[in-house]
Amino acid sequence: MNDYLREYCGSRTGLGGVPRKHASPTKRLISHKNTVVAHKKVFHDNMKQVRDHSSYHLTYSTSPGKSFVVEPHGGELNYNLVDRNPERFYQQVFNQPITQTKVRELHNHAQTVEISTKVTKRPYMKIMEKIRGKIADRLKEKFGEAEGEEILNALREKHIEHQIVLLLRQDKI
Repeated sequence: MNDYLREYCGSRTGLGGVPRKHASPTKRLISHKNTVVAHKKVFHDNMKQVRDHSSYHLTYSTSPGKSFVVEPHGGELNYNLVDRNPERFYQQVFNQPITQTKVRELHNHAQTVEISTKVTKRPYMKIMEKIRGKIADRLKEKFGEAEGEEILNALREKHIEHQIVLLLRQDKI
């Protein structure tokens, strides 16, 4: 076993010549920290139009070389609503459109970054829409294409969506 570990850890590749991921966690953390600092500077220098549009935005760095700014439309979330009416709060958050700005480092000789911006929905809502679409497709097969739009509208009803979430939690969908 020690020979195996020495061979595996001593080389730059693992079994079958596949490169090991994160050979040095410390170097990865340093790289991630450097990404955060560099991308915040990029956001500060190049994203004034986003900041002028709304002063409320969240910055995420998901890995070395990748960062995001998420700007919810409608401004800052009302977190006081969580205690009073959590269902309404989550409906407001999930249904709220967001502007997502992505910064990604390009791996060429010059240290350059690519900035892209899009208006989108939160990942939860994208997942729910795909599930609704698949359920609607199966129902359209059974009842016909003519009722397709009515089926989708029915699946958007609050109590139906609640049942879909319960089925997801039970791993039945």
